[in-house]
Amino acid sequence: MEFYERFPEKDVFEVNGYEIGIFHGHGEKKTTEKRAQETFQDESFDIIVFGHSHIPLVRYVKKTLLFNPGSPMDKRALPY
Repeated sequence: MEFYERFPEKDVFEVNGYEIGIFHGHGEKKTTEKRAQETFQDESFDIIVFGHSHIPLVRYVKKTLLFNPGSPMDKRALPY
């Protein structure tokens, strides 16, 4: 099975009453964080999880927690 057939571009699920949106973060222009926010702009979530940039991030925008776990190996532009 092809990767893109198995995993959607974005997904939505609930865990312990928390609404969670997940998105890889790829795209053009804007920051990865902004693209993740705009992907779910018409929906209300407790948490948005995204990646792509490999740069860890944990912060709130209004009442939504934005979380990028970063990368365990390739830190890209960050010092090691």
